[in-house]
Amino acid sequence: MIRHVAAIALAMCLNPSWLFAQTARLTVGVQSADVHKNPSMGSPVIGHAPLGTSIEIKRDLGSWVAVAWPSGDYGVGYMHVLTGTIARDALSRNPNDPLIAPVFSSAPPKSARNVMIEPPRPREELATPRRPPTPPSHILAVGGRVGPTTMGAGGSARMWRDDRFGGQLVFAHTDLVSTLIPEHLSSTVIEPSMLYEFGNRMGEYLWMRPYVGTGVHLRHQTLRHPNFAQGTSQTRLGAQAFGGAEFAISTLPRFTLSLDIGYHWAQDPVPAYDLKGVGAAFSAHWYVK
Repeated sequence: MIRHVAAIALAMCLNPSWLFAQTARLTVGVQSADVHKNPSMGSPVIGHAPLGTSIEIKRDLGSWVAVAWPSGDYGVGYMHVLTGTIARDALSRNPNDPLIAPVFSSAPPKSARNVMIEPPRPREELATPRRPPTPPSHILAVGGRVGPTTMGAGGSARMWRDDRFGGQLVFAHTDLVSTLIPEHLSSTVIEPSMLYEFGNRMGEYLWMRPYVGTGVHLRHQTLRHPNFAQGTSQTRLGAQAFGGAEFAISTLPRFTLSLDIGYHWAQDPVPAYDLKGVGAAFSAHWYVK
């Protein structure tokens, strides 16, 4: 009896159908996923993986995975799990391969012929990986903007490219009344700007895109006095530079809120109206693409 059990154990150990291998890969689900030097959003970005790229996972760290990346330390880089989806496959030999025949040099004893050996069961596939909501591509958006008192409120359009550059166009209007003299200033401004983003920052529930921008503005303004039927109009150029961030939540990924802080310079400002200086602007956009 002991001899039979030993033979069965030896067959189970030698049979190659007991050998299993697991592979895991991350498939990028955003336009451009950052690869970091360390598993932290604050660590340096050492590369970018475009949409659809499948990368071998070396180690699962929870919210981060270590992936094969030649330019990283020891050939490894780190990516956040929210940048894509993870697939794991269990690979094995055919479980119906014979288990006992290779062990016995001749026909097995009669008492061993009735021994039933259950074929090895393949490992159960790991649970379906988390598929947290991934923000859309965020390429083209329309919305509104409320700026400093001198800029007023109006419409805004924003567009981003794959190389982190983007553009913004603002059309705003404001009416100002001087506290020193009885005059009224009506101002309409068109403000095109160039943007540059520093990479997406994604958490479980919040997505953030920091950026800087610069551009010019074309301002048409009309100064009216209550004692004169007609006002004085002029068109002037100006410039601005600003920095800010765009935010979205996982439950409403196409809707974003932005906060900008910047400096506006105005050419030949109207006396008693200061149209330059530091100010903050708020905007809301809906990404249609």
